Amino acid sequence: MMAADVVALPCPEPPVPPSEARELTMVQLGFAVRLLYFLLAPFTILSAGDVVPMTGVWINIVVLVGGFIAVELLRGATGRHPLIARLLARQLRYAEYYRAHPPRPFVYYMFYLLLFPYWLINRRAREEFGLYRGFTIFGVVLLVVFGVVDYFLLWWPEIGVGKFVASMLATLVLQVGLLITLLMPLAVTIVGFQLAGRSRAVWTMLGAAALSVGLVYLGRSARVGELTPIEVAARARLRSEAAPDRAQAAQDAALRGVWDELRGGTATVDGDGWVGGDTLVRAHTALTGFYHPDEAAAFSVHVWPVDQPVFALLQCHQANHPPPWRVMAADGRIVGDQAAIPAELYNVQPTRNRRRIHSAVR
Repeated sequence: MMAADVVALPCPEPPVPPSEARELTMVQLGFAVRLLYFLLAPFTILSAGDVVPMTGVWINIVVLVGGFIAVELLRGATGRHPLIARLLARQLRYAEYYRAHPPRPFVYYMFYLLLFPYWLINRRAREEFGLYRGFTIFGVVLLVVFGVVDYFLLWWPEIGVGKFVASMLATLVLQVGLLITLLMPLAVTIVGFQLAGRSRAVWTMLGAAALSVGLVYLGRSARVGELTPIEVAARARLRSEAAPDRAQAAQDAALRGVWDELRGGTATVDGDGWVGGDTLVRAHTALTGFYHPDEAAAFSVHVWPVDQPVFALLQCHQANHPPPWRVMAADGRIVGDQAAIPAELYNVQPTRNRRRIHSAVR
């Protein structure tokens, strides 16, 4: 064979040592888990806001993530401009701490709240939690401030301070727990990847979080009026109990309007007897003579039988309490005896968005 006929074969890549392959797999798996978390955490915050006030928690998360984004964008300027370094001092302090004390496994931070007793006996765990103390204190202050404003805007004057405080404390415990549960994994993940120089991974996770927020808002726009926050339903009940005469007058006005449309053949009712569309909107408007608009929107109207209604029930469904309810018969009578009300009518929880009902009973 001539020398010109010799074909050079490519040299095979040296095999990756098993230890390095395992390490690479774990890194990729860790990134995938964190990416999934960044997709789910904002979704959890915003979705929980459908039933529990989450404004204070959301502000804390935005401030935290915003600070880390600023560090990522202004990293080179912190050494040249003392003012920028001072503004980002908290985020830079996280980097210093985790440079000296590498973060624990991600699962530790996911279940951080459940390990509360461990914080008391382990010095390093106490030090780490101390880094976030400012955010947790800031979060509690925000929650209290929002609570006071909430009372004067939405609870006062019919509902007393005592009942409001009991409701706020229960909500506060839930919000603080959720804040800690979400805060730690987000912060540790961002700092850890920043220290490893994996800026692209950080931006990928933040992009996933932004996508999650966008999807929640799109879903929310498709479910307007479908979910009633627990606090709103509680306010409607407590306000009804505090001023029953005024509550019943507003409820009667709403029911009379529904019956007027039923008799005129213009009421919007679905095949299960639920009033919806403009008919329900007008009933809610009548309720605002006493209730706050969000409380009025929590009421549903159910008629029975569907083909030829005899009873119309107005109620704000409650999961753990008797609901505010009022039944008006076709002749305008108020039916106060629950035993006289068909079982198919009373205390049935709406399962669909009643504003989107289009079929009309004639």
